[in-house]
Amino acid sequence: MSEPTRIGYITDDPTPRYNAGLDRAKDRTALRVFLREWPTLAPDAIVAASTIKEADWSEWRRGLESERQGAFAGEAWAERFGAILMPARMLRVSMLMEQFQVPWGLAWIRLKELGLLDGEAAS
Repeated sequence: MSEPTRIGYITDDPTPRYNAGLDRAKDRTALRVFLREWPTLAPDAIVAASTIKEADWSEWRRGLESERQGAFAGEAWAERFGAILMPARMLRVSMLMEQFQVPWGLAWIRLKELGLLDGEAAS
């Protein structure tokens, strides 16, 4: 389950596929392998996951389960693992999609054209 190979104007929101992959990762190796399939949409998640040590795995899973049940996992957890739960690029695109009620792909393309995928100012 990887990120879309091509993002067009009517590409569907890949977040449900991404979330399913997170939920299926049963150890940190599986998580890292999964995230390597999302280099364009989740580069910050890849970096964050690379810092998870074996001893951290239970804390990651506890917080993920908490978040999945609608309960905030806490500031410290969000600071440490938030980029994995919701990568910045996917968050920006999803917010624009919701705000303007447009397809996810259209929101991605516009942010990319404007140089705003990573929060930088448009030139």
